[in-house]
Formats: sequence, C-alpha cells, structure tokens
Amino acid sequence: MPKFQVILDLDNTLYPFRENLTQLMQKHFVGKDLMKDYVHSKHYLNGSFFEWAFRTGYGKLNKLPSWSQNLRELGNTRLFTHGKPYDGAQELTDKISSLDGLVFILTHRGTIDSPDIYFDNGFEKTKQWLANYNIKHHRLIFTQKKVETMRKLEQEYNLPILISLEDAKENAVQMAQAGFTTLLLEKTYNNINSDSLAQELISNGKLILVKDLHEAREKLEEIAHKFEN
Repeated sequence: MPKFQVILDLDNTLYPFRENLTQLMQKHFVGKDLMKDYVHSKHYLNGSFFEWAFRTGYGKLNKLPSWSQNLRELGNTRLFTHGKPYDGAQELTDKISSLDGLVFILTHRGTIDSPDIYFDNGFEKTKQWLANYNIKHHRLIFTQKKVETMRKLEQEYNLPILISLEDAKENAVQMAQAGFTTLLLEKTYNNINSDSLAQELISNGKLILVKDLHEAREKLEEIAHKFEN
C-alpha cells in the first residue's frame, strides 16, 4: 500500500533537455562548441544564451528560429523520444517504488487542456520516452501550476508528499515556501549563493541541495526512513 508521494520534475532533472536542445541548435553556429559553452553557462533555458551567442558572432544564419520553433523541432526528433536520461534516473524511481512511494512527474511541457502547446503529440511522446527507459511513475501531469497541482494531489490521494525534486531554483523555492521539502539539483544557472530567500530555506531544511540523481536517491532514502520512524 502506498505510503507517500514523490514529485519529480522532468526536463533538466530526469531528461537532459538543455543538452539535447543545445545539440540540435549546434547546426546554426560555426566555429564554436556550443555544447561546451552552454552547459557551463549561467543562462537558463529561455533562449537567452542562443540569442547572445548569435549576436556575438557564433551564428551562420541571418536570423535564428524562434524559441517556439526550436522547441517544436526538438519534439519531432529522436532526441526527444530516445535521448538518454540522466544517470541515476531509473534507479531513483525504482527506489521510490521499493519504498512504497508513488511517483508523480510534473512538467511544464504543456497543460492538461493544451498538451501540444509546445510539442506535437507532446504528452504521448513523453509517455513513450518514460517507457523507453523504464522510468516508473504513477502519473505524468502537464501543468504550469506545480504547487497548486501538488496540493490537489495530496487531497486526491490522501497521502503526504515526502519530497519534490527540481532543477530550477524558482520552482524549488516556491515549493519549499509552500511547505514541501524540496531537493534542488545544483545547476550552473541557479545562482544559489546570491539568493537570500533560497539560503534561508536551506538553513531551515525545506530546501536541500543535491549534486545529482544518485545523491537525490540517497537523500530520499534518508528522509523516507525518518518518515517511517
């Protein structure tokens, strides 16, 4: 019988969205290793890095495709349905299941009412990717309102949310502020040291930094054992 819920983000948490989109965009740039520069940059995935790179002489086109065009193009490649997950993704969801937890994957890839807003057949392709790599989950949910969705899930299943896992500081801070213990992956774009609110949430234990999915699994086990006792 399930004992708790765990909320997992998808892109840049389980699926290397940033790396795969950068790989796709490399064709628009010459003379530079876009992957090397982007994955170590402090730019988040909102197109700002690509625009900067193009303006500063990386580009070979007169004009970059729009951000929405880039996303839709990625969604129609094998990178989207067959790109390998981050190391430790399957082990993490296996561990949650072995501890009698329910895995809910919440993602901004669309909404319940508009699942194809960014990607053609985005929901079906995402389900396919999860199945391809045997990433166990109870439900996949497209939503732009994660905290609100998490509260609804607690009511619907009458089970506490043990932890959530995020890559984006803004989402993680919102979850921690709402009272959910949240693991935040250490990414170059999060700039934790300069964020006083994030530092406060870290000091009171609601926001916990982890370097990768293996450390996230270890922290999950630790929190689950405390929960059971």
